[in-house]
Amino acid sequence: MAPSLRLDRYPLGVVGHLALAALGSRSPSFIFKKGPMKSHLVPVVLLVGSGAISLPLSAAPTVDELVVGPASTEVQYVLSDRGGHAAAVTRKGSRMTVVVDGVAGPKVDGVSPPSLPWIDPRPIQATIGAANIAAGRHAVDQQAVRPVTFSADGKHFAYLARQSQEWVLIEDNNELLRLPVGQGSDDFRLQFAGADGKHLLFAHGEYMGFNLWVDGKQWPGFFGSGGGGSEGTIDPIVSPDGEHVAYVAQIDREKRALIVDGRDAGYFGVNLSYTSDSRHLLCIAQSPKGMALLMDGKVLFSGRQLISYTVAPVTNRIAAVLTHEFPDHTRGQFVLLDGKPVEATLCKSSITKVLFSPDGRHFAAQCSNAPNINYIVTDGKKGQEYDIIGGPSVCGGSNDFAFSPDSGRSVYVARASGKYFVVINGEETDDAFDSVLGFRFSADGKRLAYAGVQNNQPKSPVIIDGKAEHFERGIDFSQFDFSPDGSHYAYIGPGNYGGAIYVDGKALPLAATNFVFSPDGKHIAITGYRVADNVNGLWLDGEMVYRGERHPDFLTFSADSQHLYWKVLEANPTKSGYFDQVTYADGKAVARGDNVGLYGAVTVPVGYSPYTVHPGWQAVGDSGLVCFAPVDDTVKRYTIAPGDTNLGTAVAAAQVVSPHPAAAIAAPNAMREK
Repeated sequence: MAPSLRLDRYPLGVVGHLALAALGSRSPSFIFKKGPMKSHLVPVVLLVGSGAISLPLSAAPTVDELVVGPASTEVQYVLSDRGGHAAAVTRKGSRMTVVVDGVAGPKVDGVSPPSLPWIDPRPIQATIGAANIAAGRHAVDQQAVRPVTFSADGKHFAYLARQSQEWVLIEDNNELLRLPVGQGSDDFRLQFAGADGKHLLFAHGEYMGFNLWVDGKQWPGFFGSGGGGSEGTIDPIVSPDGEHVAYVAQIDREKRALIVDGRDAGYFGVNLSYTSDSRHLLCIAQSPKGMALLMDGKVLFSGRQLISYTVAPVTNRIAAVLTHEFPDHTRGQFVLLDGKPVEATLCKSSITKVLFSPDGRHFAAQCSNAPNINYIVTDGKKGQEYDIIGGPSVCGGSNDFAFSPDSGRSVYVARASGKYFVVINGEETDDAFDSVLGFRFSADGKRLAYAGVQNNQPKSPVIIDGKAEHFERGIDFSQFDFSPDGSHYAYIGPGNYGGAIYVDGKALPLAATNFVFSPDGKHIAITGYRVADNVNGLWLDGEMVYRGERHPDFLTFSADSQHLYWKVLEANPTKSGYFDQVTYADGKAVARGDNVGLYGAVTVPVGYSPYTVHPGWQAVGDSGLVCFAPVDDTVKRYTIAPGDTNLGTAVAAAQVVSPHPAAAIAAPNAMREK
């Protein structure tokens, strides 16, 4: 028997209880009125017997709509990663214009996309590296080249336009600078500094390198781009708070200088890095003793050869890798931590990785005495030697050494005697694998999951907190996620049209295509179809809250975990053979879009996937949603507020509107008790 709904778990409010009382046991249906929506309330009409009951408008979600541009494949749409802002690069007569949130900019002859969507690549590299460890299925957004650049918070935008024989840099519809067309190359780069877009960086490639402008003012010299050599990444570096910029500039053929905030620093160094508090700049410089690490131009320590250094993420602790000459005149390497050598790190070959824990209190180094003799030193203690440590994962997890998000554990994958092992806090697990498919921490760092192939069996174990929960064929860790609070986990198995889904180790009678946890970890929403009767739908904590010909493909909880939004393809009620992309808020249809190719181009731009937080359909504020959709000959932005509805009203309405003997599935008790 399906479990009963606990109203104390889902506060219905006055409207919800009145609706249930009015409906009794009769079977109603919802009517979604299609039509133009400016700023409006979505009425809900329940048909009961021969009469109709209209719920008060105050109970329904509200929708504000804004036309952001025309619906045309000739228009290039760019959406901010956060904040729900849209830029449309479109024609205006014989010329072009950029329309941002419905406001047109100046007429221009063309808009030139940058060659790369950054000037300082370091933050993006670090984010991508960390994403596989704890981000789960909602990994970092990919970066794609777009003709308009938004700041991280979406409140500022910039682009490079051409007017006649000049390039014009425009920020927030204000002209910053002009350059003659044909001077230098067409290699341009744009980047806002800081989360709130404090400064705009613009780079233009020429023969000697890149010129740099900050907020429209040209800075000295030319900088190079790239990395991997002894000078590290040579692109300009932006401090974590976005207030400072530094780079090595080629002033002329003979002179180089270190430029900090637009001026010669008065000292020179390479391999630049800011401390986590953005207050100090570190670099490596030549010294009478060989090489020195400088902080704001002052020597911290010197050595014969300084290979690299690492700064802790939340403190100013520094770990440097230096060379050491053995009595037989061979050379090795060791780590100097906070100015003191770590003896256990002295190795005959190289140190390939140095890492601090997120809280900066713990330190580790990956050392090698030979190609097949590798070990990890953690807080000065040497671990066991292995043939191989780390390496790429092909299934969405990580195999490289990592600290947990709470800094309490260290984990890596290592190989010895032809088998792979997961090593936790320096201790091997008992399981030996032919290959390890990856590991992942919960966001709070308290839980750990990993998977692997044993004895070349077709089914592989998924191991949660040291216990093999279940076995699946062809495990893909990109389909595994912990809830944000770490109290639950879910995983979708392989399948052509959805796979078996496990929640906290228990299989549900669904073929799932997607799932998402609420931000507070107390709820889970699952899309797919019920295996017993092939019914497509959406399940919230085991209760079916949507049933249709297709299952929803986008879904998200609001930031306050009180509301659920989803988008699904449905038949148009007035045009036979046509379909709409319909967005729901807590079970109520609130916005529609035409099912045309432009819909995907707007909602899931290049560089994103349905499993990322994509800009065209995202939760905003505490409880709202912003989504974009082509409607007739326009593209609209819908800003949705849920009103008095919530998860409870969604469940209650679905139970009464579409009763079904198997509408509910037995979700794990742990989820229900929340």
